Amino acid sequence: MSTLLASVGANGKNLKEDVLTVQRLLKSKGHNPGPVDGVCGTNTINAIRKFQATFMSAPDGLIEPGRTTWAKLSATGGP
Repeated sequence: MSTLLASVGANGKNLKEDVLTVQRLLKSKGHNPGPVDGVCGTNTINAIRKFQATFMSAPDGLIEPGRTTWAKLSATGGP
């Protein structure tokens, strides 16, 4: 299972390795974060929000270790 050291997304710490992990997971779940390059830009944040919209009423574009979005994103299985 993947791990996340710090927050990724809108106003996150956006450590390169964490961003790469999130980008790969978003792609695997059918959400396009743009290039998998470790840079958290508009495309990555939009992909996070679209992913969050599948289970949150107010997506915030932020993924934090140990929180709901990370748990759902890092869970094995399909989209």
